[in-house]
Amino acid sequence: MPLYDFTLGHLGGQSSFQRPRVEAPDLDQAVQEAMAWAKNTRRLESVSSDMSNWPLVVKAGDATGDHAVGALLFEMKDVRSD
Repeated sequence: MPLYDFTLGHLGGQSSFQRPRVEAPDLDQAVQEAMAWAKNTRRLESVSSDMSNWPLVVKAGDATGDHAVGALLFEMKDVRSD
């Protein structure tokens, strides 16, 4: 299974959160996993008054026939917790 690296960056401060080397059968599944992780992380790590953007990035965690290691595969400008 391909590996993916997730990064959730908190642009309003110095914090960023990483979850490297996540296995998923394809990019769609990786993005679903990344979104669930990012929403949960934001819910746990932010304060209720925080209105800053928390961008999410999914990169290739290993080389495949289609992508080099570190290739940007998905980006979302802001993840909001549910």
